[in-house]
Amino acid sequence: GQPLDEKVSSYGPFVMNSQTVVIGVSFGGIIAQEIAKIIDVRRIIIISSMKSSGALDIQEKVRKKM
Repeated sequence: GQPLDEKVSSYGPFVMNSQTVVIGVSFGGIIAQEIAKIIDVRRIIIISSMKSSGALDIQEKVRKKM
């Protein structure tokens, strides 16, 4: 598959202006954070998610050890 940051960069054209509020639930929270890295957003609201996509790497390492 395509790396997350490359996939998210294709969402940029859908944002209309800098007053955009991005909301993400669960994995969508990580997507919201990635979107905010590439476009100007007014606010990010994250519900039931991880603080960053780096947390995914940690979870994957833990799963592999199990």
